[in-house]
Amino acid sequence: MQLEAECRNYDNQDRKEMDENYNFKMTLDKGSTFGTLGLDRYERDEKLIKDLRAKKTEERDKCVLDREAAKTAYMGMADLQTLITEA
Repeated sequence: MQLEAECRNYDNQDRKEMDENYNFKMTLDKGSTFGTLGLDRYERDEKLIKDLRAKKTEERDKCVLDREAAKTAYMGMADLQTLITEA
């Protein structure tokens, strides 16, 4: 009886340690996986933000050049500028 109780006790202890080890292993794997996913997400977002910033800067520069061209064309209209000065 005592031997059977001792075996049952060892079996229960072994199952408990096996469950703890499994949970610890899953926690470590989960942390590693989520860390990798977070890093991948960060790199993807960083690339998208850099691309968007470059695109918007290019659009802004184009608008500035278009404004300068329109201003030059407007100021180059001598007849119109004469009328505005007379008015």
